[in-house]
This record gives sequence, structure tokens and C-alpha cells, in this order.
Amino acid sequence: MPAAPRVLVDGREFLGWKELTVHRSVSEVAGSVELSVFPTRPWPFGRNAHLEVRFGDQPLLTGFPFKEQRVGGGEWLVTGFDSTLDLAHSIYAAGQPLDFPGKSAFDVAKIAAEPFGIRVATTAPTVERLTQVSDLGIGAGQLPYYHVDWGFRAWDVIEGALRQAGLLGYGPGDGSLLVTLPGRARSPVALKQGRNLVRVTRIGDWSERFSYYVVRGFELAATGPHDTVVATPGPTIGEARDDGVGRYRPTLVVGEMVSSPEMATALAQWDAIWRAAMSMRLVAQVAGWDRRGPGAPGSADAWLVNELVPVDAPEVDVGPGELLTASIDYSATRESGGLTTTLTLVRPDAFARKPVVEGLGVGGADEGDGG
Repeated sequence: MPAAPRVLVDGREFLGWKELTVHRSVSEVAGSVELSVFPTRPWPFGRNAHLEVRFGDQPLLTGFPFKEQRVGGGEWLVTGFDSTLDLAHSIYAAGQPLDFPGKSAFDVAKIAAEPFGIRVATTAPTVERLTQVSDLGIGAGQLPYYHVDWGFRAWDVIEGALRQAGLLGYGPGDGSLLVTLPGRARSPVALKQGRNLVRVTRIGDWSERFSYYVVRGFELAATGPHDTVVATPGPTIGEARDDGVGRYRPTLVVGEMVSSPEMATALAQWDAIWRAAMSMRLVAQVAGWDRRGPGAPGSADAWLVNELVPVDAPEVDVGPGELLTASIDYSATRESGGLTTTLTLVRPDAFARKPVVEGLGVGGADEGDGG
């Protein structure tokens, strides 16, 4: 029997939903779900209810309801998020370390997530990377210098460390935080026009892409009778260049957590490559949630983010070649049983930090002139 979407509330399957959409992204710490449900009493989606969305037995979201809307006429809506959203909404707990000597970005993530009861997982290639020293001398193993302060959000603390290390952090759907390398997994199924692509759109938007990125950080200094450490705008500077922008178009980023040249450089390079990736992207829609095809028997095998996918879409001048899945939307209508998956794909080096970004996009051509 093919796998089907399931909504569970406090461990019990909830059958009163009409439509749902689960959204996951490599650039967001938590996935989300939008549920349209029939008016239900007693109301199961209390603020502390445990909410899960599964595809068969494959978890796509594990967390809590965060919003509800009851509209007259029978349209009741529920929005839920992975439990990892608490990291983005809550402050880094007082009493935790402010400096991390000898620690890796993975260590920082575990320390910041521990008070929330959120498990931090990783992959074997990432563990191997954490034992090495990067060619930039930063972030692959021990962080050279990383200082934070109480009052920052927990996710800001984690994300700052991950960006130095060239790692991604996002919720994979099971309630944990996954720390992993970008684009190391490959999809066993290709996206191809005439085979499984229902609709495909190539989107170009260069409005948020710049030729030169400057990150200004803060200088830490001990002042006062108790040597209180304060951060003031200082000379900490990081730079990156995007050669895909063929005219003078600089931008400045002020990083309130940036307190070293390594951190500033990492942020500049990360910002440059991510903006370049998002400036040219492919939106692909396929039938079903299972990448093997609608109605595939056996265990669920849903499309996943952070995978390299072979793509061939000649009608929009894309491929053949590999693209990285940046985000996925899984949509379902209960009455009709209709399932669709919408994938947003970007250039495969979307998270590969480098001093100079080249102009290649999803089409594989030099797009520095907007072509």
C-alpha cells in the first residue's frame, strides 16, 4: 500500500483535516505546516499539544501548534512549526558559556540547544570535516575565536558558529536540529520534462545581489571597574566579491554578533553566495510526495532538502545538470487524495563560501549581465 499523509496530535491520528502544506528549507531552522481543518470539539490543537505530520512513517514535521484561526462558515486554520522554532524565538540562556575555546560549531550547537531539550544530530561526512582544518584556517575543526553575549537568540548563537564552519543547520522534520555539510547527498531520482515534471518555472531576480560585500563587526573591549566586556562598532571587517554583477554595486552588512575578522569574512562570503544562488532559481512541481512516483508501494521516500538533483528542463533553458534543493513544499488535499511536491532549486555551490563568487546560475550560463 502506498504511503499517505498523516497528522498526529498527542500521538493520536487526527482525521479532521481538509488540506495541508508542509514547508521545509535549508535556510530555516524550523519547518512549518498550514492545516485547514473541520470545526472540531473538543479542540485538540492546544498550545502545548504535540503535533506531527508524517508521510507514512517518514517524519516531515515534529513540533507544536503556534497559531490558530477560526472563521465562521467552517474554515478553521492551524499553523504549526517544528520544535526547533523555539531556538529562533528564545534567548540564549543565562549561565551558559560566552566563549568557546577549543570547541567546534557542532559543540556550540549542542550547548545552545541543550536547555530546550532539542537533540543536535549530524552526518558522518560532517564529523570527518570537523576533525580537519579548512583551507581558510577557520571553522572546519575548532573555532579560532567565538564570543557571544546573553540576550542574543539561541539560533543566532548557533548560526554564527555554523557559518564560520561552512555548515548548515535546519530541522529535518523529526524534532531535532541537523548540522550538516551542504549538498553532499544526491537524489536517486532526476527531474525531467516529459517524465515527472508537472510544471517548471525559472525565476531571475537580481535586485538583492551586489558586486561587493562589506561586513562591519564590533570590537570587544573590557571597560569599567569589573572589566565588563562591551561591544562597540569597530574596525572588524570582512569582504567578498561577486563577479556575476557587472557594475559597481556595493553593500554593507552590520553584524551585531561579529567580533573577529574570521567571523566577518565568513558572513560576507556566505551572504554573497546565498544571494547569488537565490537570484536565479528553478521552481519545479511534481505529482505526489514520493520521489519514486505517485502510488509507489512500500516505505515512504519523500523528496528532501539539501540534496543535489539531476535536472533537465530544456523549455526553460535549464540542464542537464545538478541543482541543490533549497526548499520543498508538500501539499495535500484529503478529500481528493491529491498530493503535490514543489521544489525550489538553486546552483549547486549555494553554500560554498569563497572570496569571489562567479556568475553561474541554474541555467549553467554566465549570468553576470542578467542574461
